Amino acid sequence: MSVALVLLCSVDAAATLILIKHGASELNVVMAKLINTGEQHFINTKIALTALGVIPLVVYRDFYLYGLLRIAGFLVVLVGAYAALVIYELVLLIGCGTIIICHA
Repeated sequence: MSVALVLLCSVDAAATLILIKHGASELNVVMAKLINTGEQHFINTKIALTALGVIPLVVYRDFYLYGLLRIAGFLVVLVGAYAALVIYELVLLIGCGTIIICHA
């Protein structure tokens, strides 16, 4: 799950940059400022922050969050939410003609 989260973060970073080139804007204020520092810096920092955030989730995966949800389960929820975001971005990319789906 931790690798999936970092991979989804990478796809999200790339999709975000493409969408911004097509007129979209970054809603996260911190990430919006980071984009202005350069694309490569944005991608590197976004992936690094995600990877650093995943480390404690993996280390404490058998602990419970507020006694209700095991951290490993929380990681699954995060991957699901990130996957939903990436799917939404891909739909936007298809809509703006960036991704072309060919029919056989």
